[in-house]
Amino acid sequence: MTENSDLQAVFKLNREGVSLHHQYMPQKAINVYKQALEIQPRNPSVLSNLGSAFQATGQLEEALKAFRKAIAIDSNHAQAHYNLGSCLLLCGEIEEGFKEYEWRWHNADIPDEKRWKGQPFIGKTLLISTEQGFGDTIQFIRLVKLAKERGGKVAVIVQAKLGRLLCGANGIDMLIPDGAPLPHFDYFAPLMSLPKLLELTANNIPSEPYIEAEPELIATWEKRLNKKKGFKVGVAWQGNIKVDKDRFLMLENFAPLAKIPSVKLISLQAGEGSEQIADVPFLNIEDLSDEFDAGEDAFIVSAAVMKNLDLVITVDTAIAHLAGALGCMTWVVLKAVPNWRWQMEKEDTLWYENMKLFRQEKANDWDNVIKRITEELAQIV
Repeated sequence: MTENSDLQAVFKLNREGVSLHHQYMPQKAINVYKQALEIQPRNPSVLSNLGSAFQATGQLEEALKAFRKAIAIDSNHAQAHYNLGSCLLLCGEIEEGFKEYEWRWHNADIPDEKRWKGQPFIGKTLLISTEQGFGDTIQFIRLVKLAKERGGKVAVIVQAKLGRLLCGANGIDMLIPDGAPLPHFDYFAPLMSLPKLLELTANNIPSEPYIEAEPELIATWEKRLNKKKGFKVGVAWQGNIKVDKDRFLMLENFAPLAKIPSVKLISLQAGEGSEQIADVPFLNIEDLSDEFDAGEDAFIVSAAVMKNLDLVITVDTAIAHLAGALGCMTWVVLKAVPNWRWQMEKEDTLWYENMKLFRQEKANDWDNVIKRITEELAQIV
């Protein structure tokens, strides 16, 4: 083959591998990437993609090797660095993981003099901006108070729908809805860069509750939910399937829980997915979907409801982070290879002290997860 035809063949195979991975066929993607590497063994982009496919199948050592090889070939390959960071975090390598995770900002147009590097900023203003989903914001907002300890004022840009929920979070002097005019600031930092900037380790992550529900709403929902006698379990079964198709169950998967005497199921599902409630009347689940997040302030009602429950059971979605941040007893159901923040194998998490993780033992096997949850819930009740 000529050099040009080699490039074309590798490009085509790499694109095919990416497509297979996006279609949740990572093992097939691995095979295609290996074909591409037979033609060009030192192609960093193919190696980085191969690492991602290895990670998706749980082959983490192979994933790390692929990412590191890509970086050895091209030390400035931002995607390989970022992928390496995610994999290291999944493996529990917090410090190196967050260092590599910073490469997501490699090409960002931020003046160097404005970048906060973790230094004291007494008498100055630090602007922190959220950057990803609701769950990410709720998870990492706890670190703002640690940044505040190093300086003067802290302004935080958050998604508008989280403004009311987070307005009382420790360390925030000014809360700015996304899209609103910015105040004067001396330094800037993305919210999910705080772990690196604050030198976070597995031993110093603050895991105690750090968000409070509104007392008036708690009281309102206490009156309503107290009418429902029994052990009250809030359930959420679907995350954003546009982001991750594997991050959801069907509501009917929770049927064994409803058979436990005195267990009363209460829906914490808002929006997409809540239509399933009508299909399973035998669960006798309390449907609150019309009352969740009806206005501009997301999660306010959810938080108040959670504070009146005995247990929250949820897939990996923002509800999990909200429940954990409130200090609620929370069980999270995870796919075999979860998002990096949940690491692998452990039943507990560094991030929330009242949370237990229930993992798939093999991909797509939710039945065994629900079986273990049902057995443990029956013992508690």
